[in-house]
Amino acid sequence: MTEFPTLSETFILNQMTGAIDLGHDVTILALKRGDTIHMHADVTLYSLLNKVVYVDLPDDKRKRVCQSIVCGIKAPIRTAKLLNRKKYGAIINSLQPVLVAQKVPKQDFDIVIAHYGNVGLVASILQDQDILRGKLLTFFHGYDVTRTIQQKGATFYTFLFLSDTVLLPISDFWAERLVHLGAKKRKKCMSIIWELTRTHFRCNH
Repeated sequence: MTEFPTLSETFILNQMTGAIDLGHDVTILALKRGDTIHMHADVTLYSLLNKVVYVDLPDDKRKRVCQSIVCGIKAPIRTAKLLNRKKYGAIINSLQPVLVAQKVPKQDFDIVIAHYGNVGLVASILQDQDILRGKLLTFFHGYDVTRTIQQKGATFYTFLFLSDTVLLPISDFWAERLVHLGAKKRKKCMSIIWELTRTHFRCNH
């Protein structure tokens, strides 16, 4: 996910706590550190901060470049493959795949849930390089098919759409937008109606 904890994203928090209540182990991979002063009580109740792996992605592009150079020295072949802009597209300009790769836990996961399309795109690239393992589900919430596309271009999610990722837009409207952008309607898009309780969310295929 992009940032953790985030007080406003209770829908993500409920998925985490619901999975824990059902007896599942949860690992949180976050690009940035959120507000740990003003946070939901469940973050403490479920000891979620102990389950977070932070990438600590810098906002400063120069710092990202410096960190990527270090990654290139430590793992030159992996880094070169992750910088394949022709294959993966404009996301490579952010250097996120390279910087996230070094923090991915070395274990297999049953399910990998990515909230927001850009996070799902990075996850799909890491899966393509066999760095991240597990069935990938990517939730789209709205701005990731509006503002992100306006800023990055209509082909931004091309690699994600070609991957085995299950796309989960939160409404039929956003599902149609994904199809318009190139997602395969029958195989990849499911609109969902979710009940954000601690234990489950209900899918309507």
